[in-house]
Amino acid sequence: MRGQQRTAVIGAGSSGMAALRAFDAAKRQGNEGEIVPEIVCYEKQDDWGGQWNYSWRTGTDHYGEPAPSSM
Repeated sequence: MRGQQRTAVIGAGSSGMAALRAFDAAKRQGNEGEIVPEIVCYEKQDDWGGQWNYSWRTGTDHYGEPAPSSM
């Protein structure tokens, strides 16, 4: 018998949050026969949102160094 599957989501930006929401919706639906894995999300920043987090320091990391961005 297989144990419960585990999945890691790397990053809590727009794509990561969309994946987390999809897994949560599947878990809430509770479809019989559908296995919803245990989810762990890893995020390097203090807050979720990735590129959506804007402040007066947007464009720099927590050390004040330039942070590359695709936006």
